Amino acid sequence: MLCGERSLDLFRARLQSGKLSFYMSERWWKPPIHMGRLLHPGFLQMALRFRDLARSPLFHFLACGGMAGRDIRHLASFPDRVWRWGYFTPESDGGPRRPRDRSTFNILWAGRMLHWKRLDTLLRAFSLLVPHAKDAHLTLIGHGPMEARWKALADDLNLFGSVTFLPSCPAAEVRRWMGASDVYVLPSSGYEGWGAVVNEAMAEGCVVVASSVIGSAMSVIREGQNGLLFRAGDYRQLAETLNRLYSEPERRLQIGSAGRRTILEEWSPGTAAARFLRVSEALLAGAPVPLFASGPMTRDEE
Repeated sequence: MLCGERSLDLFRARLQSGKLSFYMSERWWKPPIHMGRLLHPGFLQMALRFRDLARSPLFHFLACGGMAGRDIRHLASFPDRVWRWGYFTPESDGGPRRPRDRSTFNILWAGRMLHWKRLDTLLRAFSLLVPHAKDAHLTLIGHGPMEARWKALADDLNLFGSVTFLPSCPAAEVRRWMGASDVYVLPSSGYEGWGAVVNEAMAEGCVVVASSVIGSAMSVIREGQNGLLFRAGDYRQLAETLNRLYSEPERRLQIGSAGRRTILEEWSPGTAAARFLRVSEALLAGAPVPLFASGPMTRDEE
């Protein structure tokens, strides 16, 4: 069984019956509270029950994001039973593609406009890029409680004409925007446990530039090869990265192509499912577990 809910009674019944069980989760100790969640009596009680279950050799943890395995080990050891995992998105929605405008350097962001999405980092970085890249354009798609504040920040930074705010739209339409853009930036804080837009943008051949604390970025991006990382909140470093990508169109194509291959060949739903079955079958048979060089179902070791 693979379960993404903390159904502890179900897990206990299965483990007592000798049944192999996998629990899937993003990191537990997200900022800003971190392990302070344990101060809540109800959460503490649940965590202690979970730690007790983790002693069973039949109980395995699928870590969604670069910090998930490390977080869970602060509570339970799971020796040799933590595996890299994530969220897996379709290759394409099958709809028509938007043409990529080669005369403009197009940067994209899409999502809920929440504080921890850190769009202020992207706007400040873009304001440093614009003087050197007059044909650069930033498109922001979505709504949320921070929308008015971030529109005001764009005005304060004199980005009128270089930034477009668009309303939320269906996921298929966002994918088309990704396919038409040169770069997708995800500047979120470490509260972003995974961030499936990384999978989606890479699958569209769009160069992903992401904060280094985002779960999917830590798991999927190989710095400088299939994507680029920057320190969370460091808008100057982000501006430098965007400026290099602007100046090196051939490098953009290389990174974008490598990112697309990563998603289609390694972090695809089909690859993840096939690997999960192979590992499960080996565990059930008491046979050697298959080893993968990278991607889903590789061991997450400290």
